[in-house]
Amino acid sequence: MGKYNFFVILIFLLISQIQAFDRTGHLLVAQIAKDKLHAFEKINDYLSFHNKSFPEYSDFVRTAVWPDEAWRGEINLFKNWHFIRRPYNPNSIVYDSNYNNTNIVWALENLYDGLKSESSEWGNSFMMSYLINLVGDIHQPFNNIELFNDEFTTGDKGGSLVKVYCYPNMRITDLYTFWNSGNRMYHDFRFPLTENDMTKLKTVSRELVANYSCPKIDNIDFEKWSQESYYLAIKEGYKTMPANMKLLNSTYIDNAREIYKSQIVKAGCRLAHILNSVFKKEIINKYEWDFISSLWSIAFGLY
Repeated sequence: MGKYNFFVILIFLLISQIQAFDRTGHLLVAQIAKDKLHAFEKINDYLSFHNKSFPEYSDFVRTAVWPDEAWRGEINLFKNWHFIRRPYNPNSIVYDSNYNNTNIVWALENLYDGLKSESSEWGNSFMMSYLINLVGDIHQPFNNIELFNDEFTTGDKGGSLVKVYCYPNMRITDLYTFWNSGNRMYHDFRFPLTENDMTKLKTVSRELVANYSCPKIDNIDFEKWSQESYYLAIKEGYKTMPANMKLLNSTYIDNAREIYKSQIVKAGCRLAHILNSVFKKEIINKYEWDFISSLWSIAFGLY
């Protein structure tokens, strides 16, 4: 019984409520990836179950938010898949770690392996949707960290317990939510998405790609990507906060927004690389068929 069967068995249980990148962030990650996919038709075929059962989340871009949006309830069966509680303990206090081995790195590794072996129609849709969503999540810095200090002796839950005020209007939020949306960087798209919404997403995603470069991708290493986000949260999230850890000034906000945008591009590029590697066989087969067709046409004088 392969790893991917684990997801197939669980599909009709309840999906979690937790969100990582905000709705718009996830949609932008998916749109950036879509523009870089080589075997899009085959990849989109994996979402056939969504086409029939969740029409609002049926295409590649819209399905990016399905794990966060489509199911609501009291049981958070897959809650731990969206984050990893890597402890950050700058004052070396004694604490009880909330680290869970069933985390975002574990989930992505299993989803990636599962997609390499075709499952049932609904199993494929489930794994594809969750992979798209979680690749975005792992690039949100505060999904990869938990602060322990004298104020948060049991952890700050990825910044969600750190209440802050945003300059200049003094809007109250928490540190996790602030980083989750780049301090409300973009318009919050509501479902069902219209064609106008999709056009706006394409425009914004292409502007982002034009201004932020894709990283060099030597291999697919979810653990390494999570650690990158962890150190980003420390360096740019916690260490640059004002001394009182309450009022976020314009310098902090502007820097966080730059990171938010660059992380979206990085996530989209890496998502495309993952899926292009999974469906590499499909790409090769297409090229082989095109080559054979060309030879056949030449041989029979059709050119």
